[in-house]
Amino acid sequence: TDVIFFVQQHRGGPYLYPATVKYARTDKRMEGRDYLDETLSEAEHYGMKIWLALTPPIGPFHGTGFNGLNNPGMLKLYEDVIVEICEKYGKYKSLAGFFPHEVDCTEIADIHSDDLNDFSAYCKKNFGEKYTGIIMPNKTDPDDKWWRRYALYKNEIVNNFNIMVDR
Repeated sequence: TDVIFFVQQHRGGPYLYPATVKYARTDKRMEGRDYLDETLSEAEHYGMKIWLALTPPIGPFHGTGFNGLNNPGMLKLYEDVIVEICEKYGKYKSLAGFFPHEVDCTEIADIHSDDLNDFSAYCKKNFGEKYTGIIMPNKTDPDDKWWRRYALYKNEIVNNFNIMVDR
């Protein structure tokens, strides 16, 4: 009775509802239809629960410079999409919630070369010392404390994205 509906055509791809959020494109193949509304409406008749999968892109979101799950622009875009969907389709009991899909795959590809200051602040806050490297730790080495902290930093980014989606 529970179904995952991919509300995006692919990673960071167009949406299967008439999205009005800035940077959120609607899939051209809908041709005036609203696949999400049709799905939720039909699911109501059968007592089904629809979970909407959100799949962030690997790399920048189409048409933006938003790169990474910790980018404020990316977070705002997904938050706005969630709010828009809740406002438009919240009337349906069949709308069970949101499912962040493969965000670990999205995050693993982000090497965070633009996040040195954020990573350093994370290290200071959580481990009492700032990171002083000139590039992010990039060699997998469980004996290297900076590499371990970098792995934890990336996990926190995924956790924070999932918490934002879950709100």
